[in-house]
This record gives sequence, C-alpha cells and structure tokens, in this order.
Amino acid sequence: MTFEILKIVKFMLHHGFYLNLQELLNIAIPMINMLNGANDIYFDESEGSEEVSEFVSLKRYLHSEDHDIIVQCKSIICQNLLLISQLEVDGKA
Repeated sequence: MTFEILKIVKFMLHHGFYLNLQELLNIAIPMINMLNGANDIYFDESEGSEEVSEFVSLKRYLHSEDHDIIVQCKSIICQNLLLISQLEVDGKA
C-alpha cells in the first residue's frame, strides 16, 4: 500500500497538484522520515534473539526478494524528493 501511495504522490507532483512550498514541505518531511532504516522490519519478531542479532549484523545487507518492496519504496521516495527539491528551486526563481 505504501508503494502505491508513493506512486500517487509522484503523479501528483508531476501534474502540479501541490500549490505552494508549504504543501511540498508537508509531504517531504514524512518521506524523509521513511528513509530512516532504523525502523524497518526485515524479520519475524517471533524468531529467537540469536537469529535476530545475526540478521541485524550480517544478513540485513544481503539481497532478498522479500525485501525488494522496501527498496522500491525508498527509491520512489528519493525520486519524489528530487522532484520536490526541483520544484522548490523553480518556485524561488
């Protein structure tokens, strides 16, 4: 669901749905907060603490198809933020 909402935001940014810099800021801050990987969940919390600590130390950075959606979401967030920064620059000119 998050990925679909981010795609809608991208569409809205491309088509001028946001009228001023305050509206752009209101959508940029939550997306910036979503880029923080500290709150990402990559494992089942019912697993033992040994498996969790191994994952956090080693497996977190290995490719897994299960985690592709998280990477896709962060990619579209970066695209949206780049577009917002361009719109802000254009708005100041």
